Amino acid sequence: MFQEYETLGVDAVLFSSYGLAEYFQIALRAHAGLNCIWIGAATPAQKAAKGPAGIIGPDGKWVTQCPATPEPNLVTAVLDRDDPLYDIPLRKARPWRLKARAGDIYREKIVDDPRSENRNGY
Repeated sequence: MFQEYETLGVDAVLFSSYGLAEYFQIALRAHAGLNCIWIGAATPAQKAAKGPAGIIGPDGKWVTQCPATPEPNLVTAVLDRDDPLYDIPLRKARPWRLKARAGDIYREKIVDDPRSENRNGY
């Protein structure tokens, strides 16, 4: 799903969950970094102790997070595509990954040999 967002040219996604367990935080950071998008992770304040809400950058790192306390909080971030901090994820990695996933970077290296068609032998 996150890869499709990238393909569609989405810059940011809001992920809302009733709690952000550690494995969700790891997965969201991975999705943000692999697809070079910002992810806003939202959760109720009463579940903040298990993982507070926040914003993850296209480099897979937390830009900002709410405190892990049960009081209501809000964080904001400027999603600046020209920020030098995101040069590699947005200007280099994202275009390369789109091209790679489409198969364009390897198309000229495809082997046309009958031996490559036989998947049952050596």
